[in-house]
Amino acid sequence: MSMSRVNLDPEGIAVASDGGFWIASEGAGTVNDAKYPVTNPNMILKVDTAGVIQQVL
Repeated sequence: MSMSRVNLDPEGIAVASDGGFWIASEGAGTVNDAKYPVTNPNMILKVDTAGVIQQVL
């Protein structure tokens, strides 16, 4: 099985009702600001109990 890593800035975590967790990750940058362009989006991720990402919103 191949594994990859992602760079997250977790700001919050909640237990998912169906198992695993929801993680809120803060992005980087500001929309329409040339001085601080968006380099990473804000994301909400569903992960299983092993930390494997199942879904990204």
